Amino acid sequence: MKTLLLVDHEPTMHIVAKCKLSGRFDILEAFSVAGALDVFRSHRSIDLLICGTELQPVSGMELASLLMVSNFRLRTILMTDLPHDQWTRQQEKELAELPADQVTVLTRPFTLSELKTAIMTLLPEKAERCAQLSGDD
Repeated sequence: MKTLLLVDHEPTMHIVAKCKLSGRFDILEAFSVAGALDVFRSHRSIDLLICGTELQPVSGMELASLLMVSNFRLRTILMTDLPHDQWTRQQEKELAELPADQVTVLTRPFTLSELKTAIMTLLPEKAERCAQLSGDD
């Protein structure tokens, strides 16, 4: 079973992920960058990182870069509240430093169907199990 690390300060995302993805993934959770680093230290074989772009003290893109140094197979779904055309130059630069085929950006609010598509794109070997996800929102 693939392992997913969810890093988000919003409890709703954690509830949705556990509800809709458990049984298909081992789900690890963190509510901060420091928490994510702690989880990663003991679980280096994480397959998918799902995190917000607006984390502190580093961005989600920087967190993904840090984790990819030790886990080059890591795939990332970045969640953002800002449309792409409102990103800062710094955010654009950080995103450009990540391997394009290993990252997908989802703008909130997004549907379960959009999340499922992102997972299937990044982890094609999970496509069959993701297709079993119920509901669209």
